[in-house]
Amino acid sequence: MLAAVVSVTLQCIGPIFVRKAGFSGLVFAFHRMWIAAFVYLAVSKACGA
Repeated sequence: MLAAVVSVTLQCIGPIFVRKAGFSGLVFAFHRMWIAAFVYLAVSKACGA
């Protein structure tokens, strides 16, 4: 579920990031989202959700 949301979000905002920030900006944003998703999964597991 979360992966689907992330992939759809990337497909929507990816082209905007590429135009505004270039490829490095897109990689940076993706890296931040990946960390956020990992933290979210770890926290939800820790809380037993």
